[in-house]
Amino acid sequence: MEKILNFKDKTRVILRLIQSVVGVVFLIAFTLVAPIKELGTMAIPAILIALIIIFDGFFRFLTIRKGISINYEEKTLTYPDLYRVKTIKLSDVISARATYKAYSGATLGTSTYSYNIQIHTSTNDTTIIFSSEDIRDKVLKSIREARD
Repeated sequence: MEKILNFKDKTRVILRLIQSVVGVVFLIAFTLVAPIKELGTMAIPAILIALIIIFDGFFRFLTIRKGISINYEEKTLTYPDLYRVKTIKLSDVISARATYKAYSGATLGTSTYSYNIQIHTSTNDTTIIFSSEDIRDKVLKSIREARD
């Protein structure tokens, strides 16, 4: 029987869904409030930005909702990367380490963080992004266990 662990970063999934909803709300509000006929071609950038926000959020949501899987029998790691799901063999992993990145907030003195796993293989480097330190550490621990 196959042993597969699956991890879902629910916060990231929800945030991408919210991103799409905000894009839809913006697009609806813009089309209802703005005099589009009078704006003419000047309305195109606002509409395009809203559409980009909607589609980016939706397609990333579809990718992220599947989560991260570690297959102990096949020794593989499957993870979301932008708009697609990638798989790497754990035997190809040279190192995997926990990192984090701080982003300055809108208010002076505030920051937000992403918690990451940097994976180095013989062919490339990959960064898997998490919204919480807890889930990142669980995935990293499972990667290390599966490699052994």
